[in-house]
Amino acid sequence: MQEFRVSTERRPPFTVIHVCGELDIATEPRLREEVQAALAHPTPRLLFDLTRLDFVDSTGLQIIFDTYVELGRGDRVAVCGLSPRVKKVFDALGLTAEMAVYGTAAEVMASLGTDPW
Repeated sequence: MQEFRVSTERRPPFTVIHVCGELDIATEPRLREEVQAALAHPTPRLLFDLTRLDFVDSTGLQIIFDTYVELGRGDRVAVCGLSPRVKKVFDALGLTAEMAVYGTAAEVMASLGTDPW
């Protein structure tokens, strides 16, 4: 397993939040800080890039879902890069049917008609 890391970058129109390692009750405060900073941006749009996420528990999912709800349950939050293990959790909770979920960040941008990275 990888050490937990979270970082952000601006890729208009999104702030991309990269999450790596295990997202659980011990690491969720670090993700919450990054999300709160991103939400301070005028007209925030967030992309959670979970390509390098090995594990997620309910506390980690709660942050992502709360952000989705806070931003109006529309296209202002997207998720990409779900491993089969993480996708299984998203599927079980109905999140893949509720939220915009993509295979890669490039697919997200292409869906918006923006050049892939």
